[in-house]
Amino acid sequence: MKKEFFQIIKTNKYFSGTILGAFIALFWFLNFHFFEVKILNFVLFILYFWLNGFYLGKILRKFFKIEFSFILGLVYLFFLMNFFLSAFIVFYKIEPIYLFVILGVVSILLSLINSFLKGEEKEKKRIFSIVFKIFKKKEDSSIPVWWKICFIVLYFSCLLTLAFSRTSSVIRSPWQFISSVYIYLYLALFFLVLYVIKFKPNLKFFILIVVLFSLLCHSYLFFPYQAGFGGDKWRHLGVEKWLMQGNTYLPVLFPLSKASFLKIGGMKIPEVFLVGNKTSYSNFWAGVISLSWLLSIDPFWVDIFLGMMLYSLFFPFLLYELAGKIFQEKINTYGYYFIFVVPFLFFPFLLYGSISIPLSYGLFPFCLSLIFLLNYLNQKISSKEFLAFFILFALVLYLNYILYFILYLSITVLVIIYRQKRKLGLSLTLLLILLFIGLGIVFPCLDTFRGYSALKEGVDIENSLTNFSLGFLGFKAIFPRLNGLEQDNWLYSGIEENLTNSIFGEFSLYLQPFFILLFWFLVFLGFLHLYKLSPKHFGLIFGLILSIAIAQFISSNFLEGSRLFSKRLVLFHSFLFFFPLSLGIYSLFSYKKELFIPLVIVLSFFATTVYISGPKFDAVTGDELRAAKYVWSYFKENSQDKEKNYCVIGNTWPLLALEGVSGEYIIAGGFPVYQEYAQPERVSLFENLNRSPHINDFKKALKITQANSCFFMTEDRWITQGRKQKVIESLNKIAGQPTIIGDVYIWYYQPNSINL
Repeated sequence: MKKEFFQIIKTNKYFSGTILGAFIALFWFLNFHFFEVKILNFVLFILYFWLNGFYLGKILRKFFKIEFSFILGLVYLFFLMNFFLSAFIVFYKIEPIYLFVILGVVSILLSLINSFLKGEEKEKKRIFSIVFKIFKKKEDSSIPVWWKICFIVLYFSCLLTLAFSRTSSVIRSPWQFISSVYIYLYLALFFLVLYVIKFKPNLKFFILIVVLFSLLCHSYLFFPYQAGFGGDKWRHLGVEKWLMQGNTYLPVLFPLSKASFLKIGGMKIPEVFLVGNKTSYSNFWAGVISLSWLLSIDPFWVDIFLGMMLYSLFFPFLLYELAGKIFQEKINTYGYYFIFVVPFLFFPFLLYGSISIPLSYGLFPFCLSLIFLLNYLNQKISSKEFLAFFILFALVLYLNYILYFILYLSITVLVIIYRQKRKLGLSLTLLLILLFIGLGIVFPCLDTFRGYSALKEGVDIENSLTNFSLGFLGFKAIFPRLNGLEQDNWLYSGIEENLTNSIFGEFSLYLQPFFILLFWFLVFLGFLHLYKLSPKHFGLIFGLILSIAIAQFISSNFLEGSRLFSKRLVLFHSFLFFFPLSLGIYSLFSYKKELFIPLVIVLSFFATTVYISGPKFDAVTGDELRAAKYVWSYFKENSQDKEKNYCVIGNTWPLLALEGVSGEYIIAGGFPVYQEYAQPERVSLFENLNRSPHINDFKKALKITQANSCFFMTEDRWITQGRKQKVIESLNKIAGQPTIIGDVYIWYYQPNSINL
């Protein structure tokens, strides 16, 4: 066996690449531990991904029939190394050396696999010129100069307008602070990019334009929020910092002394295999941690940019490959609309493509599995290859995001049935219908796992059908909203409120119903076209949409609680409509040439109204983040205050920031957390201290948290109106003078130092 292994290496025509990949990983590790030269990390990052992105790209081109193999080789190399790192996170713990060993092993494996792939010898030379060749035909000469000038002027005008839209103030939506001028510039730029299709530009050049546009579009959450957008991000940052210190995140499998077990049917099964949140988030955590270590960047900044970069730089190429598997030889006809127009007509992709969360991050490996399954459906791969890759993707998606893992297994069964060479008979058709209905029931059942949701009492069926129909069509939210904050709509974020300061925002409320009707008309045309183009693809997509409708109807009307799985179908829900919608748009564009300009105008207005429809969501302000850092630095710097139990009374958002800043040491201010993150004790104390503070509130807080001292953080907006002076005076008597950071007041209560 040993002799055979060395024989493989000896005959490996990529042997120099094998040595180079291993050397880069080794030198990178040495720089990480001893030299700490940051610029060198960036150089090694480029070299490593350039080399191994080429290797993985060859494998993708060979087995997945992918055209943009190098570009997607880069992004899936990132996911591949994170898959191995996530296994350590789930089952044990991580250390930097594990990551660098993974880099070396992955590089060696990819070069060895490439040594077995048959191809022309000249293929090796592509490694140094592939980036330049991808866009070797920069543009068609038919694109006029005026278009290029207008694009550059509009693009940088949009960018400058966003750059001046930065605040540390409290805002419920970025559109409250982004200048209304940006909305009109965005509308004009969208029109311009869509208009260029008239000149039939080179598709690769068109994708480059889309990448630039996407970078701008997804920056609308980056510029306004100093502390970034979102709430769950702080919990993820807390876990990532905890793991980076070499701690285990329970449950684990190793060491066995720390492993916990659950009894199922009389069998003891390690709990780590059944905890969906850990397996679902592990790949995302691995992605943030790996970039933080490899580039010596704080995880906070990795989290800010990761999602935006993935969806701007790589998603258009991924869409092109997916479209090719459905439309096949017609891709050059429909590709423009699938790559550019459609992704910007669905709010979930505008929102989740702008931030870093496991739901959107996990879509990338899932999309590659869809390319694999569509290749099998189109009979492009053999049964042996199917079996090998099916197992591989099952492992990858299990440690990626549990929702996509379930979808992958379900779609695999459906694809196997649809692949039958003979026409589907009555029995297979009935089986497919039952499978689609069964898949729709699976997600509400999963919603009830561990009591996250429960059956609702007294359901009005007639009213439920009406509300759900309006929700599924896009006229209202499918799921009940708490304080109108959830971003769970699959088309518009919301149609009930103008979040901007512009006249266009108010006008868009009247346009939205028209655009929703237009959307369904285009989808109807697209499904007719898709049925003629490929009945099996029509059946698969239509059936999956039906399954989602069933799941969301049951979950939204018969369950109460978080409804985790059904709600998180939102991205896949929108994604399924990409295919019929792009075909419908093409059908309308090709109907009459005279309709081109009016349709471009209408679609530009449609896209802009979707863009400004949300989000409406609270977020951590810059002042709250600085306050959280202050509190944590106090605990770290004062050794006498380093204790097992912490007490911090505050609003939810600064406490979330504190969780991220402290690396999971201070969770929810140290107070108990119940179902759905409920904290009645902490909320009650926070309200009391903002209304009529008393020393007993602090004593109660210390008793609940078992801490020795307690911080209280608040802002003017939370103090009872008209009582600000009295509240501050009372708190000063109890806890001394506050530390003021921007809009945040911070009091520190130490019972032994106060004499009343």
